[in-house]
Amino acid sequence: MALTETANFVFVVIYIAVSHSLPDATLPRLIRPTNPNRRSDKALTPHPTNSA
Repeated sequence: MALTETANFVFVVIYIAVSHSLPDATLPRLIRPTNPNRRSDKALTPHPTNSA
């Protein structure tokens, strides 16, 4: 098996294991983990003294 085929096989095995062990409501949160109501990332906000 080539490396990409092995990686795809491992991904499929992990996906099947996760999808069978988690409830269905949890899967969309794994696929789309960002919450629209979450606070902005501090790393992306400018420092307050720069805007003064």
